[in-house]
Amino acid sequence: MLKSILGFELRQQLGNPVLWIVATVFALLAFGASSSDAVQLGGGVGNVNRNSPSTIITLLSAFSNLSMLLVAIFVAGTALRDFDNRTAELFFTTPVHKRDYLLGRFGGGLFACFVVMAAVAIGMFVGYFMPWVDAARMGPHSATPYVWSLFVIVIPNLFFVAAALFCLAVSTRSMLATYIGVIAFFALSAVMETLTADLDARWIGGMLDPFGSQAIVNATRYWSTLERNTLIPDLGGVLLLNRLIWSAAAAGLLWLAYRLFRTDREGFTLRRKKPKSITTATAAAAPVTVPRVALQTDGRAQWRQFLHQAWFDTRGVLRGVPLLVMLGFGMMILIIGLMFADQAFGTELYPTTARMSQSIAGSFNLFLLIVVTFYAGELIWRERSMRVAEVTDAFPNADWIPLAAKLVALTSVVLLFYSSGIVVTMGYQLIKGYTHLEPLLYLQQMLLSTSGFIMLAALALALQVLCNNKFIGYLLMVVYIISRIVLGILDFDDNLFRPFGAPGVPYSDMNGFGHFLPGFLWFRLYWGAFAGLLLLAALLLWVRGNRSVLSERLAEARRRFGIGQAITATLLLATFIGSGLYVRYNTKVLSSDPPLNEYLAGDQQLDRQADYERLYRQHKGAPQPRITSMRSDVDIFPKERRVRLRGSYRLVNTHDAPIDVLHVEINRGLITHSLSFGERSVELEDPIQGVSRYRLKTPLAPGAELDFDFDLEYAPRGFGNDAGPTQVVENGTFFNNAAMPIIGYNENREMQDRNERRKRDLVDVPRMAKIDDEAARANTYLRQDADWVDFETTVSTSEDQIALAPGYLQREWVENGRRYFHYKMDVPMLPFAAWLSARWDIKRGEWNGIPIEVYYHPTHAFNVDRMIEAA
Repeated sequence: MLKSILGFELRQQLGNPVLWIVATVFALLAFGASSSDAVQLGGGVGNVNRNSPSTIITLLSAFSNLSMLLVAIFVAGTALRDFDNRTAELFFTTPVHKRDYLLGRFGGGLFACFVVMAAVAIGMFVGYFMPWVDAARMGPHSATPYVWSLFVIVIPNLFFVAAALFCLAVSTRSMLATYIGVIAFFALSAVMETLTADLDARWIGGMLDPFGSQAIVNATRYWSTLERNTLIPDLGGVLLLNRLIWSAAAAGLLWLAYRLFRTDREGFTLRRKKPKSITTATAAAAPVTVPRVALQTDGRAQWRQFLHQAWFDTRGVLRGVPLLVMLGFGMMILIIGLMFADQAFGTELYPTTARMSQSIAGSFNLFLLIVVTFYAGELIWRERSMRVAEVTDAFPNADWIPLAAKLVALTSVVLLFYSSGIVVTMGYQLIKGYTHLEPLLYLQQMLLSTSGFIMLAALALALQVLCNNKFIGYLLMVVYIISRIVLGILDFDDNLFRPFGAPGVPYSDMNGFGHFLPGFLWFRLYWGAFAGLLLLAALLLWVRGNRSVLSERLAEARRRFGIGQAITATLLLATFIGSGLYVRYNTKVLSSDPPLNEYLAGDQQLDRQADYERLYRQHKGAPQPRITSMRSDVDIFPKERRVRLRGSYRLVNTHDAPIDVLHVEINRGLITHSLSFGERSVELEDPIQGVSRYRLKTPLAPGAELDFDFDLEYAPRGFGNDAGPTQVVENGTFFNNAAMPIIGYNENREMQDRNERRKRDLVDVPRMAKIDDEAARANTYLRQDADWVDFETTVSTSEDQIALAPGYLQREWVENGRRYFHYKMDVPMLPFAAWLSARWDIKRGEWNGIPIEVYYHPTHAFNVDRMIEAA
């Protein structure tokens, strides 16, 4: 009997198109991971080969961690198929043994998962032979690491996960409970990783990791590059014990599934309800008088129907035990994160609201991603899975009401998680004795953080409706999530084309959200309109009644597309295109003049860096004058985020020969108003690299000096694809003399990654100079164009702010509504200076007659006395 059931199950799985779709997707992901030079997962970086045994093992181990999805689809789905299809009684009326039935179902699902992982191995292997893969980073090909990984890592992992979810599925008869098991597993893994991160005995973490990844890391922790390129970990010690322990646990879970399995529909429950008996009084109840009603279909009636449906769906989700269980896991992750992340270098950090908001977002991001994905499928398919879809579809309500109600329910889930996190973190603040609670800031951070998840919920709902298959919808969401990661690694990070992308919004207690918020909101409007178009498409193709065939759905969509839908589509499309054009104008046009927020993908930035070295490395070591003094007049306009920088260098020729060419580099994001350093002619101007070369009419003789005057301006326009420069803000400006001109070739701009250099035909990465290289000793670690310098600056700012710079304050005054400060160093200093401006409070102290001053944000007076005491 076992052979017959297993054979039937194998035919079912191999004939299921979902299996081959999933296998193809996973194989393509593995192909991309192995063939893309940008993907360095597994250690294929530096001198470690991309096809080294350690890289192959780590890649296959990472894909096996994703097996939770496969098991949920194939193993748990197989366990519940007969009950979902109402065919269980047909099996259980035959003399089939429970053992044969369960093992047959389990074996078929496990085999399907193995087929997918085998496709992953094939995709990886094929990827290494692609012509675009850097041959210098490849070693000899061998099948041994694949076989070792499959039998030591992949199959035991699949066996454990399959047994755990199979046990959960057959005992609860609930796919949602299985999804909770998936989420719980991820949550417990995150908690366990946090708890074991600081353990001195790493073998404990290696034993507790059910996937064996930590055991492999411990076994290869101190391997050299040669060992990583040639060796496979020994199957012994902690690794062997880990595999045996979790394989035994899998067998125990499979036995538990056998013991808990029941042939009725109810499944395992802790307490069974007794059926209510029908009394005579109930049976003989008086007839019910049905009131006469008039059906209303106007806008007011539809709005009331929507509110009722939204409340019904939201209440059903929020009152469900599964959500409460998942919320409990989320709170556990957050609390443990708060407990173990409240120190920096041994110093306890204050639980400010800004820090607490970051903790909420960091703890819930991955968790909410999974919850939203799973609940989208449950909400869309709930009526059909409960066999009441024909009844609810017959209700006299508008087509948009069910979809909108489910979006509201998903939104409520997101808001519930975040608001619960707020309650937990506020309690944590009070326990720590921090009473400066900021509920308004929590609310603002919640709106910013949850906006992306709400659009993600719209995408998840739309995919479920459009593909009309729950598991394919889940798979497409996984592909979307992984593709965002892969596209980021491949430097495709333009938020204008990266779905639901937006620049970050840095927050500080001094500056608030500052100027970073408008760009974020424009990107949110842009992608919000796109999410609206997706929902409109889902509305048109919404399955109502028995019209589930694509041709019938398309015909129904044409019928539904009336004047209201046309107006909505036009408005959404106009918003999407209009906001997109405005975003592009800011990120591509305004930001490029000057190019402070200019968008360049990561590989484009590396190409430009390589071009700099290719064009100008020939001038490395060429005689250039040295800076001996820096003087500047700096005007900071905080509200405009603008800085005017007028300065002067004293240049000295310290070489034995005259210098007739001056190599000058200025940050290309600055506006150059003027340069003055005697008579010269322009030999080269490269606005892309910010490089200019001037031929001096009178060469600078050995020992001669030259005044180099400059007038520069920092004046950003528009907003960038990312958060953009953070140096100059409305309150809390901090920038340094990297904004000032550099004399000579800048070695700090050279590319360091040897693989990136080889891809761009550059020479080997420059090594650190030898200890007896006297020429190299002439430079500090900061710059190559200066030694110790005399420094003096006058800096102005808004009247309500204090400006700081190196040196002793010589004078302070107010003129024309601006506040001026004159600083001067009494001895030469290293060639590094910074200018600051903010609305500070000042705490003064002294030690043996030496004055001590601490400038701090008024609400951050926490450690000021301690700082003075330490100074």
